[in-house]
Amino acid sequence: MSALSPENVLLSLIVVAPGFIAVYTAIIFGGLKESLSDGRLLGASIAATFIIDPLFFWGYTLSGGEITDPTAAVRLFFEGGFRPGRVLILALLSVGVGVVGAVAVGGDFAYAVRERLQRRFDVNSHPHQPWEGSLKTANIVRVLTTESWFQGYIAEWSESGNERQIALGRPAEWDGEGWSKMGLTKMLLFEEDIKQIQVVNEVGPEGRRTHSAGDGEDEEDDDGPDSK
Repeated sequence: MSALSPENVLLSLIVVAPGFIAVYTAIIFGGLKESLSDGRLLGASIAATFIIDPLFFWGYTLSGGEITDPTAAVRLFFEGGFRPGRVLILALLSVGVGVVGAVAVGGDFAYAVRERLQRRFDVNSHPHQPWEGSLKTANIVRVLTTESWFQGYIAEWSESGNERQIALGRPAEWDGEGWSKMGLTKMLLFEEDIKQIQVVNEVGPEGRRTHSAGDGEDEEDDDGPDSK
């Protein structure tokens, strides 16, 4: 069988295509913002294929089929003629694996596992930088800018590696005596304006950021900034 034979081309598609489908599904539904290089995308696709293809072939053997060599993997799609149903099953299985990956990405499964391991082994490092590690669990923060102190709950923040930006929800400004509400829904602060960030409290067990700044709900929220 030559290197560019139809069997080899189809076998290559069987090896790579399901992984690409799964990875792109995970990226789309998981909201993955980090761009993957071609090498990392190919590696992730091949890794996903090592999950998808064994599951597909295992199901095929459970139904009475038999695969004894790589070419048999190609022939099962043309057994008695082209079998679009089997192609569809493989594609749906790929999407299913991608959805599972999207849930893991969207739920930050890797971060949760890493955090548990770090607590177990008393390690407090973050794979990127403290900026992302601290803000990921922060609820209400105080930000010292070139103009003043501002307080609010974390609405959005940039990922490490990008320009550092932070959006405060329902911000309040320190007027020297207390936190004065600004009447805004959100306030966006850019890297060149940010001099210091203080974390007032962190999110609860459910991970929801619901407290507004300067409303007196928490006693610690009414205190002034620690630095002058």
